Amino acid sequence: MDPTRSIPTTRPLRRRTAARRAHRSQSPWSISALARLMITATTTALLLLLAAHTPTVVLATPWTFNIGVILPFTGPDGTPNLSIETLYQLITTALPVMNSYNSTYYQFNLIRGNSMDSRSGAIAAMYELYDQNNTVAYIGEASSGMTVPLVLAESRVRTWHCSGMASSTDLSKDDFPRFFRTIPDDSQQGVALARFVKSMGWTHVNILASTDSYGTSIGASFTEAARVLNITLSLSDVYPSGTQDMSMQVKNILNSESNVVILALSSGDDAITLLREARKQGALDASHVWIGTDAMSEYLPFLNPNSPTYASDLANAQGVFFVYPLLATGSAPYRQMEAAWAAMGKTTSPDAIAYGGLNYDCALAIAKGLIQIAVKYGAENVTMKNLWLVNHFFTPPFDGATGTLAFTDTGDRLGDFSVWNMYTGTKRVAYNIYANASVVRINAPQFYSGTAIPPPDIPPKTALYPTWSDPFVVATAVVRALLLALFSAGTGVLVMHRTKPMVKNLSFPFLVIITVGCQLVLVSEFVAVGEPTRVTCHAPVWILTVGYEMAMTSAAVKTYRIWRIFDKSMRRLRAINNEFLFRLVGGFILVQSIIFAIWLGAFPSTPVAVSSKQYLYYECRSSNPMGVTVVTGVSVAMNALLLAFVIFLGYKTRNVASSFRETLWIMYTSQNVGFVAIIVLSFSLISLSDFALGAYIVRTVLLIYAVIFTYMALVGRLVVALLRGAANVESASGTGKAGGTGTLTATGAATARAQAGMKVSLNHDTGKVAHVHGRYPVKETSRWFATWKTHAVHLYAGDGYLALVPDSAETAGHLGTMVRLAGTTFDPSPVNYATCMAIYSRGRSWVIQFDKDEDRDAWAKVMASVATVSAASRSRSKDPRASGGNKEAGNPGASLPSLASEGVLATANTSRGMLPVRGAGAKD
Repeated sequence: MDPTRSIPTTRPLRRRTAARRAHRSQSPWSISALARLMITATTTALLLLLAAHTPTVVLATPWTFNIGVILPFTGPDGTPNLSIETLYQLITTALPVMNSYNSTYYQFNLIRGNSMDSRSGAIAAMYELYDQNNTVAYIGEASSGMTVPLVLAESRVRTWHCSGMASSTDLSKDDFPRFFRTIPDDSQQGVALARFVKSMGWTHVNILASTDSYGTSIGASFTEAARVLNITLSLSDVYPSGTQDMSMQVKNILNSESNVVILALSSGDDAITLLREARKQGALDASHVWIGTDAMSEYLPFLNPNSPTYASDLANAQGVFFVYPLLATGSAPYRQMEAAWAAMGKTTSPDAIAYGGLNYDCALAIAKGLIQIAVKYGAENVTMKNLWLVNHFFTPPFDGATGTLAFTDTGDRLGDFSVWNMYTGTKRVAYNIYANASVVRINAPQFYSGTAIPPPDIPPKTALYPTWSDPFVVATAVVRALLLALFSAGTGVLVMHRTKPMVKNLSFPFLVIITVGCQLVLVSEFVAVGEPTRVTCHAPVWILTVGYEMAMTSAAVKTYRIWRIFDKSMRRLRAINNEFLFRLVGGFILVQSIIFAIWLGAFPSTPVAVSSKQYLYYECRSSNPMGVTVVTGVSVAMNALLLAFVIFLGYKTRNVASSFRETLWIMYTSQNVGFVAIIVLSFSLISLSDFALGAYIVRTVLLIYAVIFTYMALVGRLVVALLRGAANVESASGTGKAGGTGTLTATGAATARAQAGMKVSLNHDTGKVAHVHGRYPVKETSRWFATWKTHAVHLYAGDGYLALVPDSAETAGHLGTMVRLAGTTFDPSPVNYATCMAIYSRGRSWVIQFDKDEDRDAWAKVMASVATVSAASRSRSKDPRASGGNKEAGNPGASLPSLASEGVLATANTSRGMLPVRGAGAKD
């Protein structure tokens, strides 16, 4: 019924009834009077019955509805909240529109209520507004956590409530029959976020949500939508709302696989705290994308321009995105709101105010609903019982500042969203996300890098395993290839000279085995390059171990033979032959191969990818870790014992004057291999995750070093000596003798011949030789690249010393060497050194060149009285094919067995030493 028709009808009816009461008191009863009374009563009853079915409006002036706006205008300590104050001012611009809906009969008034940012404060403000102003509806609160208890308290007074900020799905339940909102609920926002992520091509994201109802509901809806859209959550983390420490959350994000972060934060303050911590930990960069929910719209308004951190806080939001309900900026209601805002003297745009348009539309929706109920049931009955949103309050959909307002049965708004992009302290819409699942680009986005190119959700991972695209792998592969070629060439040299005594003395077969072992170690690294497979989990280890064992077992049996000669009975010396030693080497390698075959057959290992945010590497894992542990333990123990055995024997025989000081170099080699093995095993058996490639680099460098050292110490020195043999023969032999005098023709050798012959001094008491001396060219053959130099050579037979003193202008001031003859051996006719005598002592060796064989023989006779003739010399003296041997000088030691095959020079005492002697021209 039109209210304008009910007002004149009701008032005359009341006046006529009063007049007739006065007339009845003066007139007697009559039939006509009774008839009139009955007609009047009947008419009154009919009017009352009609009134029961027709709304009656008794307004002489427009009815004013008071609507409370409950927001945290201040904090608990009374500090003004300027952004909330600005929001309230924008809400008040809706009053002219509200009052224009039915200005004749209904007007509206907005009354503020300060919740002081607490639940109890919000409820207290509501009751105060109700008691003092008879409020019938409310707008607010600023968060879902504050709104839920507020709406529950309002159920006692049956008021209506609209929120433009509370989006929790908890408010969609039947527990809130008079609550509705203009902001889409979190379930819709979570779906919109997931659709945006999908449209950007990202498939892996992180989500950080607050523990309150707002964060929980968005987290749940996004998680479900992500599952439907096949989006993987690399990290799902939470934080307590209002916390000031988000260091752990940011650290978790940095450690996560994805660089795309969804933020369901409770407020702009939380966003400020988070981004500051992200800046501190280096998480704000071109590789990361931060996407917030509608709460992120509070970020810029919450910043204080007077704060010293204002500039850095603005920079922290560079390239940050957030989802926000779509604003219909081109619609007439929005332009009307914008004009009213400008009329208040405001220069900023309404869309710069967080939730401004949504709360503005709340005011319009409440006004329409209250008018609809008042017209039907009376203004005084707008809060009576049995009134519902759908049947009584909601009007047909209408256009507001944020678009068309249409609501579900639970009071939720069906809305679209925009994706806002913050950059350089401003924000603009980059995308619109519609309810039909379409995502439309509005403006070019600006990510942290300043470009519109979305960074990948999963950054390219660095492969922490060797690949052929790695320059280091290529470089080391070239080095290994060159070494393999050199070692092969060295083997060729050994084959060509295998009949020479120096090769025989060092046992040609074992030299070849050591070379092959070194080559296998190098080859094992080639097999390990590339993406790991089941083959690469076994082959490199197997090849490396066999190569190591070939070299070390060969060194072990060679040293064992020498040790048996000098520390054991020599009656069984003939039993230690090459065939027996070969069986030892082969048996050890066979046992190791059987162990590895059990590993491969019973519990094989397969590569398992292990990835972090930046790296990808593989670990070889077995379905039976215990079995692999046993195999590894047994293998390590076997080879450790082998190495310890070689070190022990090398140490025990270190002072044996063997050819090329072989036992001493075997000890050096075993020590180096042991040092390298400790490091290589540590990097191989211990998982170092992000340092996996670094561990490979360390292993590779150390293995190459160990191989080079082992080869040069045990084989390479002999190969070099063989290659230089022609020059040595040339320099130590006379190319044309005249009177038995040879000349030195080698480059760098001493060219001066002895200026005086052998001089001998006798002991006056005994008549024996006491001192022999002369000037001769001397070369220290135990040093690489040594040259011939003139020395004054003194033999003190009575004292048991041999002095080698540099005696030339170029060596003036150089120290000489005093050799203790006890334990020293000599060779009166060394191979490849004609007219020379070789001296061996404590791992060092020298060659002294004489003018003629007679001088050499005279020296050898004196040396034989104080030193031991080498076994190699005696073996040549027994061989009719040997050349240049001095049988007379070798007689004193003829009773010793021939040890030439072991490359050993007999020695009688290991307690010997060498003392330095100053050369000619030296000053004290």
